[in-house]
Amino acid sequence: MATLYDDTNLYFTCFYLAPAPSHGESSWMTRRATLLRQGWGFLPTYVGRQVIGPGSHVVTAAQGVADAHDAHRLMSVAGFETGTVVYLDIENGAPLLPAQEEYIRAWIRTVNQDTSYWPGVYCHKRGVAARVRAIAGEDLPIWVYGPQHPHPALPPGAPRPRVVVNPATETGPATMPADYPDATAWQYLMSLNCVVDLRWADGSSTVHTLHEVDLNVATVADPSFSPSPRAKVRDAKVRDAKVRDHSEAPVASTPHHASTNQP
Repeated sequence: MATLYDDTNLYFTCFYLAPAPSHGESSWMTRRATLLRQGWGFLPTYVGRQVIGPGSHVVTAAQGVADAHDAHRLMSVAGFETGTVVYLDIENGAPLLPAQEEYIRAWIRTVNQDTSYWPGVYCHKRGVAARVRAIAGEDLPIWVYGPQHPHPALPPGAPRPRVVVNPATETGPATMPADYPDATAWQYLMSLNCVVDLRWADGSSTVHTLHEVDLNVATVADPSFSPSPRAKVRDAKVRDAKVRDHSEAPVASTPHHASTNQP
């Protein structure tokens, strides 16, 4: 991860909080201090209750309250400071089920009112992001997903094509997606109907490869910094010269705020 930061255009990484209801693998939890020293920003991600896929499917308002407190606990264990944004992972597309909306509303409200962190949400850019914003009733950081150039669906059993990206030259889209232009971050290149690999050379010309990743671009160098000036205060020092500021600047004028979500 050190050379990936030093020798490429990547500024931040997804950071999985675990064990969470739908994500049990916890290897990220001891890595924050090391990644922070290397200069990385973060997308702290809580994979809560889902209505599709593996994990718990108990989506109720009461469970949203409990999971908000669980997210707070995991953020604290991982070492995230007061005022950091924690993103609730929502895997399904539109429409959201009524019970799921109650779960999301309760999670956002509880993180906002009863914890020392700010709520954010990771969700699909088409339909879901706008609905989440309406559920929240206020502005909040929304990290959207949805490929910029989707690969066609594959027939059953067909191998996925491989896409190799050089993160030293990759800059990502210049704006957030038209489906939700107010997004804080966008997962624009995804290992879904293709396999995305990163390949880059470090300062000594050694070539490195990272297999099967997703790539994100953001309006800020560190999406874990809250865009809100409200009362929750955190250390906003610039920890590395590569991170120029923490303002809500357009990605086009603050280039290369891209990330991978693989360790």
